[in-house]
Amino acid sequence: MANQLFMDWLSSPEFRLSFSTAKNLLDSPAKFQWEITNKLMYEPDEPTESMRLGSLIHTLVLEPHEFGAKYVIQPDFGRTKPELEKKEHFFEENKGKIIIKDKEVDKAERCIRYIPDHVMDIINAGKTEYVINQPISNLPFKGIIDCYNDRVIEVKTTSESSADKLIASFFNLKYPMQAAIYGVLAKKEFGLDYYPNTTYLVIQTVAPYRAYFIEADKEYHLYGQKLLDNALAIFNYAKKEDLWDKGWDIQSIGLPAWAKKELDN
Repeated sequence: MANQLFMDWLSSPEFRLSFSTAKNLLDSPAKFQWEITNKLMYEPDEPTESMRLGSLIHTLVLEPHEFGAKYVIQPDFGRTKPELEKKEHFFEENKGKIIIKDKEVDKAERCIRYIPDHVMDIINAGKTEYVINQPISNLPFKGIIDCYNDRVIEVKTTSESSADKLIASFFNLKYPMQAAIYGVLAKKEFGLDYYPNTTYLVIQTVAPYRAYFIEADKEYHLYGQKLLDNALAIFNYAKKEDLWDKGWDIQSIGLPAWAKKELDN
């Protein structure tokens, strides 16, 4: 059943690749298939506390006017029968909204308090949460760009204070590939003769709650394009050979560069 659901999705009008799905191809076609099938069959997992905070910050920065439509703050309820009835009515009345606590809003507002005014001016003048459906290498893709204002702007929250650890997390999470995808989509969507650059608005969720821009350079984008090319090659091969849930040949494991240096010493 699960495999049939996946195959039906591949041939359906709803079929779209995205960064969140395509990045799984770099791990294996089996992971790509599993993630898609899991979404088709089951309700999504409850978001973690950090995920909830990140989503709330996104809304407050990019679409503050949507806060009331997406979120509702849960009041404190007592344990008496009337209070429990009020609580039940509250949850029933707010089905479909994300229920949050006052302390979550306080934390999010603390995180965005130090975003410079000129940065917010750039965000407010752009197209936020902009949805693009365009093909890449003859495959349908969908992207939701946080903000477009002559460049792709992505809002990223982090608990890292170290610049080196932050950059390492970007590569671990395959953000260069996201930059490549969004660059291609924006170029096609807006009829550009160049690939727009990607800028990250990084917002710290721990003290000192700094907020700042990081500009991706040419090598970053080239690396992202390489990841995208690899992912699409894997997709096309797996689809042609029907290798979605089958194993690959045994591969050797080599030492990373830093380990080789230690070995040589």
